[in-house]
Amino acid sequence: MKKYPDELVTKLHTNVEQIKKNGVTYIFKPVPDSEARNILDPRIKEVIKKKAAAKSKSRGYSLYHTRNRPDKVNYDITHEDVAQEEKLIKIGNERYIDVFIFKSANFDNTLPILIYLHGGGFTAGNIDLYRNEMRYLAETTQCLVIFPEYRLAPENPYPAAIDDCLETLQWVKKNHVQLGVGTEKVVMIGDSAGGNLINSVLVKNEFKDIKLIVELYPVIDNQISKLEIADKFPIVSEERDLVYSRLNKMKNSQDESLYLMDKVKTADPIVNLGEISDFNQIPAMTIISSQYDLLKLGSDAFIKKAAEQGKKINSIRYLGCDHGFFDLIGIAPQAEEVCLEIADEIHKVME
Repeated sequence: MKKYPDELVTKLHTNVEQIKKNGVTYIFKPVPDSEARNILDPRIKEVIKKKAAAKSKSRGYSLYHTRNRPDKVNYDITHEDVAQEEKLIKIGNERYIDVFIFKSANFDNTLPILIYLHGGGFTAGNIDLYRNEMRYLAETTQCLVIFPEYRLAPENPYPAAIDDCLETLQWVKKNHVQLGVGTEKVVMIGDSAGGNLINSVLVKNEFKDIKLIVELYPVIDNQISKLEIADKFPIVSEERDLVYSRLNKMKNSQDESLYLMDKVKTADPIVNLGEISDFNQIPAMTIISSQYDLLKLGSDAFIKKAAEQGKKINSIRYLGCDHGFFDLIGIAPQAEEVCLEIADEIHKVME
């Protein structure tokens, strides 16, 4: 039920550019059906316009509306049957959390288990918003996909989500045989706040047990409000207002304060991977960013700092996209193609 031709996905996967900047090689993926530069992908543009129209009717921040998003529409684009199982798992000795398990008909039990940590600014996100993405990830990667419903702020601020995600990792490793997987190896994938939670799990677990990390437009340092926007996002004049309205909305977000609640300093490595002393402890890692995403500033600085210590972080950038394009599976070809990139990264580390 996808809203674009397959050829756009093929172009994204094959027509790439390599750009070297500050000692880092970036793989750039241009808008697949345009030769123009510094433009929004037309499908992304339509989504941003709808969001802008909805924002004009908004009366300010609402936790309810942050969590309940009928405007977030996407589609199931799988070709294989993908089974979904729901399971309550015990976290520590005091609570359970819900996890969803996705297994495609082409599942390969020699591959690592894939744990996906969802985004949503630490305050939102659930399986209803991510089901189609998880189904397609299970199909394209051939991995068993685990999606934990970790606790959300502000009802459960730092470190609740980290604890749930770390315990999920430990549960997966302990129960991999019962899950039908022949290896303890784990890859962790996450978008936005989910990327930050992966980093927190990595630090808290002393850099053990994770074979590969792939982060989509991650929150690196929880200091979004301090990022400077000016002149760092070149865009054609007729689309400037759309892009900068999105950038300013992110910059003024309350999410980081609702999550941290002054319980930890933003420079603490547990919530800011850029503050660790030795970047070479990090396992194989790929960061995927968008051209018009405020968070690319934080991830670029992190990748550069890692490179200065001799640690290579793979970097892929989708031109013409903004924050959250993975939500648009079936609508934007980039959301489909990024699953192919993730599958490629998993197979590379298994070679």
